[in-house]
Amino acid sequence: MKYTTIRNNPKQFLALTSLTIEEFDGLVPIFSSHWSSWIRHFTLNGKPRQRRYSPKSDKLKLSDEEMLFFILYYHKNNPLQEAIAASFDMTQDLANKLIHILMPLLNKSLAKWAPETNPQRLDNVLTEGEYYAGDCTERRIQRDKHDQEHYYSGKKKAHSVKNFLIVSAIGMVVFLSNMVEGKRHDKKMAEELRLSIQRKITMGLDSGFRGLTTPESVKVEMPIRKPRNGELTDDQKAENKDMSSRRVIVENGISGCKRLRIVKDVIRLHGDKVKELVFLTAVSIHNYRVFSRKTLCS
Repeated sequence: MKYTTIRNNPKQFLALTSLTIEEFDGLVPIFSSHWSSWIRHFTLNGKPRQRRYSPKSDKLKLSDEEMLFFILYYHKNNPLQEAIAASFDMTQDLANKLIHILMPLLNKSLAKWAPETNPQRLDNVLTEGEYYAGDCTERRIQRDKHDQEHYYSGKKKAHSVKNFLIVSAIGMVVFLSNMVEGKRHDKKMAEELRLSIQRKITMGLDSGFRGLTTPESVKVEMPIRKPRNGELTDDQKAENKDMSSRRVIVENGISGCKRLRIVKDVIRLHGDKVKELVFLTAVSIHNYRVFSRKTLCS
């Protein structure tokens, strides 16, 4: 797989990285700065350097742009390490080292577009009087060898983890919660977050959050439930439809994050920290795409 050849095909480049060439080029200087800082202090084995780094003596033949392409390709397509090693003409051992080195560097490169993760600092990313939508999303994980029951979700009939997201009207994910086991109910998860919101906003939620206690400043919009042995009126149906058309921004935000198959498919990486990291990266990439395209249109 040749980076220079794929770069000449914008459609293929977008399919393999989830970014346009222009968006990719905007990210290269930031990523290159983080990579240069890291490689000057550490070897590819992660050990502190004893001698000054010299690119000529490095066994790694990839340029900064090729390494960014490599890690974006890994997130977008979620290939086996043997497959990505063969695609980039390297050993599986080197591919494994690069994946674990570059994943946190990519996340740092996207820090400007990362969502808020502290529920006590939500006011910093919310705008007075604006509409937001919130929802939970599950993603499948491999069965845990030691704690199988804890992560098993009866709804998905699989082992999974869950995050709560808040999305703005333009499609940016402004808040991402910590990861919990997939079987936890949406309402219970949102209550345990203890969201601190002082700004007056409107929040669109689905019926899974019915009964949720929210701060007084938050006006909650929720679909009207059909009465037992009864039917909704035409006005109520129209109101529900109107709410759904506004709340769809959270569904679009989640689907934008899950364009990366590393969070859409079963993740093969082990450890809670790396599972948290890949989803934070997926959300940040989604926000970067939204920001770039909104800026281009304005």
